[in-house]
Amino acid sequence: MKDLPIFSRSRCPVKSGNLFSIPGKSNRFLLITIFSVLLMLLFQTAQAETPAESDPPLIHLPGSEEVTVTASRAEESVAFVPASVTVLTDRDIQNSSARNIPELLSTAAGLTVTDLTGGKRNYRVDIRGFGETASANTLVLVDGRRVNQPDLSGVDWTQLSLSQVKRIEIVRGGRGGVLFGDNATSGVINIITNTSTTNQGRISILGGSYDSLGLEAGYSGRSEDLSYSLSGDLYDSDGYRDNSHTRGRNAGGSLNYSPNNWFRLGLSSGYHHDETGMPGALTETDLDSGTSRSGTVYPDDRFRVSDYYFQAKPGFLFLQNSRFETDISFRKRDNSFYSSSYWGHYQGDTKLETLAFSPKLTLGEQLGNMNNRLSVGLDLTLSDEEILNTSSYSPQASFSLEKNNLGAYIHDELFLVENLAVSGGYRYDRVKYGFGPALGANPDFSEGLATAGISWQFRDKSNIYFEYGSGLRYPLLDELFDFFSNGINSNLRPQTSDSYQAGIKIFLSNSFYLNSSLYNTKTNDEIFFNPQGGPYGYGANEMVKSTYRFSFDPSKYKAAEKAMETTFGKKPIPTKEGGSIPIIALFEQILGSKSVLMGFGLNSDAIHSPNEHYGLFNFYKGMETIPYYFKYYGEMK
Repeated sequence: MKDLPIFSRSRCPVKSGNLFSIPGKSNRFLLITIFSVLLMLLFQTAQAETPAESDPPLIHLPGSEEVTVTASRAEESVAFVPASVTVLTDRDIQNSSARNIPELLSTAAGLTVTDLTGGKRNYRVDIRGFGETASANTLVLVDGRRVNQPDLSGVDWTQLSLSQVKRIEIVRGGRGGVLFGDNATSGVINIITNTSTTNQGRISILGGSYDSLGLEAGYSGRSEDLSYSLSGDLYDSDGYRDNSHTRGRNAGGSLNYSPNNWFRLGLSSGYHHDETGMPGALTETDLDSGTSRSGTVYPDDRFRVSDYYFQAKPGFLFLQNSRFETDISFRKRDNSFYSSSYWGHYQGDTKLETLAFSPKLTLGEQLGNMNNRLSVGLDLTLSDEEILNTSSYSPQASFSLEKNNLGAYIHDELFLVENLAVSGGYRYDRVKYGFGPALGANPDFSEGLATAGISWQFRDKSNIYFEYGSGLRYPLLDELFDFFSNGINSNLRPQTSDSYQAGIKIFLSNSFYLNSSLYNTKTNDEIFFNPQGGPYGYGANEMVKSTYRFSFDPSKYKAAEKAMETTFGKKPIPTKEGGSIPIIALFEQILGSKSVLMGFGLNSDAIHSPNEHYGLFNFYKGMETIPYYFKYYGEMK
C-alpha cells in the first residue's frame, strides 16, 4: 500500500457579527488615538498653568540600578519584585553569540527554547514546562504591546531583529496574571526596543550556505526633545531542500517626543513580510521512485505572511511621582498557505485584526512616611479573524471569528520600611467570543485573579521573596471551535492556575551572583489537544482537571539523574518541558501517576521537521539508562 503523507486538518470557523456596537476597527483606532492625544494635551496645558518651584523628578524607587517595567507595569527595582526575574541587558546582547531573540532567550535559566522546524523561523519558548501549549501560556510583549495571537499561530519571532532590542525582561510565575490577564500563566517576556541618546547608524551583512544572505541597517538620532530610530532588514535563503526557501523583510521606526518633564508621546510602527516554501514529507515510495532526500514532491506548497502594527503611547506626569498614560495599538496580520497532495490542493487565507486600548493611572505619592505605588488600569482587546478556504475537493467557504476581552485591575506596592516591600492586587477579566447566530452560541467567560507578595532587600541588589499569583488562559479561537462538528466545543472552559514561588538572589560582587527559586504551580482545567480524542477518535481539544508543576521532585528526579550519570558519565542538567504531551496528562488522569521525562535527543535533531534524525549513540545509551532508573528508584523507595 502506498505511504500517505499526513497534513494538518484545516480549521473552519463560521460567520459572526460584532459583539460590541462600535464603528469599524480602523475608525475606532483613529478616534481613540485622537481622543487620547487631545486628553494628554489638555492635562499638559492644565499642569503648565500651575507654577512650580522646580520640575518634579520622574518616578524613582530605592534599590539597585537594575530595574524592570514588566513586573508591575511601572519602573521598579528588581530587588523589590517578589518573583524570579531575569533582565537581559544590551551588554548581554553584545557579549552573546545569539543571532536572534529566541537564541538569546535560551541563555536565561529556566527557559526551554526549541526550533520547531530547524529553519530558525518557528520557535517555542517555554517557561516552567508547558510544552506544546507554551505559546498560549507565556505572554510575550514588545514595549508592553501584546504579540500573542488569539489563535494557534502563537508568537511570530521573526518580526523583530536582535539589533533592535535594548533589553529583555523575563518575569516567571503567576504575578503577571493580575497585571496582564490572558496567557500570563507561566510568566511574561517583555522585549524593549532601542531608544537613542546619540546620532548613530549601523549596517551588517551576513552570508552562508544555500545562497543565504542577511542585511540589516538602521539609523537613530536625538535632538533637544525628540528622539527617533529607523531600521530595516532582509533575510533570504534557498534552504537545504527544494522548495525550502525563506524570504523575509522587516521595516520599523519609532518617534519619542518629550517637550518637558510633564508630557511625553511615543509612536512606533513596523512591517513584516516573509514567504517560506514547504517541501513536505518524503515517503519511502517517493525515495524509491528516485526523489532525492533534498528534493520534494510538493514544489508549489508555501506559506506567506504580511504583518504590520502601529502603537501610540501618550502620557503625562502630575503631582510629584504620579502619572497617567495610555497604550493604543492596532495590528493587522494576513497569512496564506497552499498545500497539495494526491487528493488535490488546499489554500487557506486568514486576516486577523487586533485593536488594544490600555489606559493606566499610577499614583506614586507617599502614604504617611512610607513609599507607595498604586496602579489602576483597564485592558480592552478586540480581535476579528476572517478565514477563506479554497480547495479542489470542497466548495469555497468564508468564516469569521471574534474574541473581545476586557480586564480591569488594581495593584499596590507598599514599602513598610526602606528595604521591605509588600504588594498585592486583583483583576476582573471577561471575554466574549463570536461565532455567528448559525451556531446559536457565543461563549462568555469571566474570571477573578489575585496576587500577593513580599520582598526583603537585605543587601544591595540582593533579596529574599515569596509570592502567590493566580493565572488565566482562555481557549484560543481555533481550540474553542470544533472543526469536525462545525460547532462550539462546549466542554472547554478557561484554564486557571495557582502559583507559589519563593527564592533568594545574592550578589557576591558586581559581576557574580547566586539566584535560586522554588515553585509549585497547580493548573486547573488545563487545555491540551488529544490526538485520539473526540467522538470519532480523530482528535479533540480537551481539559485535564488538575496538573502540578514543581521545581523539583526529589526521589523520582534523583533516580533519573543518577541513572543518566551512570550511563553517560556526566551529571544531567534538568529542564521543565513536556507538560502538555497528551499521553502524560492521560497517565495522570487515568492511572493517577506522575511521569518523569528523560530526553535522549539533541536540539539539532530537527524533530517533526525536514531532515529529522536521531543519533544511534543516544538511542543505545537510552536503552542502557532505563533499567538503571528502575534500579535506583527502587532503592530510594
